[in-house]
Amino acid sequence: MTIVPILWYRPNKDKEYFVKIRITENKKVTYTNLNISIPKRYWYKDRITNQHPDSVRLNALISQTVEELKTRYKTPAGVLIPTSKTKKTSSVKANPNHSFPDKTVGSMLESFVEEFASNGKIGSAKKHKVILNHAVKSNIDMVGLEEFDSSHINKFRSYLIEQGVQPQGRHTYEKVIKKVFNRAIEKGYRTSLHPFTGFRSKVPKPKPPRHLSIFKLHEMEELLIYSRLKTNLIQTAMSMFLFSTYSYGMRFGDVVTLRWDNIQDLKIGYNMRKTKHDINIKVTAKHANLIKTYLPEDLYPRIYQDGNDCYKDLKSAGLTSTHPIIDLERKYYKWKMEFMKRIQKLPEAERSYKNLKLNNVLSPTEIEQFTQILNLRDAELLRLVTNHSHRSSDYIFPLLSNDKKTLTKEYNEVSTKNVLINRELKVIATKMNIAPFSFHASRHSFANNIRDVEPDILKISRMLGHHSLSQTQDYLKRFERTDEYQSNERFIGVHDDLFLM
Repeated sequence: MTIVPILWYRPNKDKEYFVKIRITENKKVTYTNLNISIPKRYWYKDRITNQHPDSVRLNALISQTVEELKTRYKTPAGVLIPTSKTKKTSSVKANPNHSFPDKTVGSMLESFVEEFASNGKIGSAKKHKVILNHAVKSNIDMVGLEEFDSSHINKFRSYLIEQGVQPQGRHTYEKVIKKVFNRAIEKGYRTSLHPFTGFRSKVPKPKPPRHLSIFKLHEMEELLIYSRLKTNLIQTAMSMFLFSTYSYGMRFGDVVTLRWDNIQDLKIGYNMRKTKHDINIKVTAKHANLIKTYLPEDLYPRIYQDGNDCYKDLKSAGLTSTHPIIDLERKYYKWKMEFMKRIQKLPEAERSYKNLKLNNVLSPTEIEQFTQILNLRDAELLRLVTNHSHRSSDYIFPLLSNDKKTLTKEYNEVSTKNVLINRELKVIATKMNIAPFSFHASRHSFANNIRDVEPDILKISRMLGHHSLSQTQDYLKRFERTDEYQSNERFIGVHDDLFLM
C-alpha cells in the first residue's frame, strides 16, 4: 500500500487544482480530499513549493494528514490495510469488498458517504452516515434499487416515528432517500418509475424557521453595547450572531473559522464550507464594532474591563495621546448613556422605536455632535481592523485552538463550540423574552429581513451562496459585486446606531 499526496489533474472553477491524498492498495485507488486548492505552478512532486505564501502551514497539514492515514491503516504487524476491513460495527453489514451488495439502498447511501468524505465535506458525510444507520436499523438497506416501492417508504416512515425523530429530521431523511433514487435512475440502476412518484407525503410540515425581527436584532445589539465590553462567552455568542446576520447570514462553521487575514482591503473573502462558493463581503462599521474587543490591546486598549471603567488609568499612562480610539470610545459611550437616561424618563408607552424615530430625545444639535463622534470612531475602528488583518492569521473569534489540525479534527472542534454558543443563545433568548433560537437563526434573520430592502431574489440567493440559479451565478461572477455590498449596507443601515434601544 502507498499513501502519497498528489495534485488533482482537473482544475476547479477558479482554475486551481485540489491537493488530494492517493491511497493505493491491491491496485485499488481511493482519494482523500484536503479541501486545499492551489495554482499548478506551486506544486512540485509531493509538496507545495516555498513560493506559495501559505506553503508552511499547508505542507504541515498535508504531512499531518498523511501520517494520520498511515496510522489508521497500519496493523500491529506493521502491514498497511484499510481499517474498514479489519473493524466492523454493528451498523454495517460487510463482505470482503463492500459493506452492501451492489445496487441496493445501502450501497447507494454508502457511496454518498464516501463521496462527501473524499471531497472534505465532513458534515455532509456524517449526516449521510446517520441516515445510512437508520436505513440499516429499519431494514431497507438491503432492498434492491429496482425492487424498492411504497411499502418500503412506509416501513422507513414508521421506524422514524417510533424512534421519535422530529418532523424536520424526517423531512431531511426522506429527501436523502429521494436523492438515492434520483441518482439510481440517472445511472440506470432503476428502470421503473421513481418510488416517490405520486406518493403523498404524510410527514407533518416542520415549524417555520426561527428568525429575529429587526427590532429584536436592535435589542440584542443594545444588550451587547451596554454590557460594557465584557468578553465572556455570552458576549461572544451575541457578537458572532450579529456578525453572521450582517454578513449575508454566514454559517457558524464559517464564522468561527474566519481569520483576520481573511479581511483584505476591508472586504471579507472566504470559501463557504458547505457549498464551496467563494463569498466576498464588505466590512462595515457594524462589523468593526462587533470584533473590536478581539483586537490586541496594543491596538485597542480596553476602556472597560469586565464592566469596570479604566479610562483614568489609560489617561494617566499617557495612552490617550497615542491611541485616539480611547477618547472616541469614551465620548461615544457617554452619548449612549445619556440617550438611555432620557429614554428611561419617558412614559413606557413613548419608548417604542417608531415613537423615538419621530420624537427624538436628543436635539438636532446633539444628534449632529453624536453623529460626528460616531463617524470618527467608526473610521478609527476600521483602520485598526485593517492594521491587524495585515499582521495576524489567528481566528477572529478566539474559540478554536490555533494549532494545526486535520479537517476531521477541525469539524469536531467546530461542532463542540457550536453546541456551547447555542447554549448561550438560549440564555440570551430568555433575557429578550423570546422563544429559544440557535445560531442558524442568524442566517434565517438575514434572509427574512433582507427582503424588506432588496427585492431582487437572484441577488439574495447569490449573497446566501445557494446552489439554485447556479448558471446565472457563474455568469454574474464576471461583474463587480458592488450591488451586493450596497444591498447589505441598506440592510445594515436600517440598524441606525443612534436609535438602537
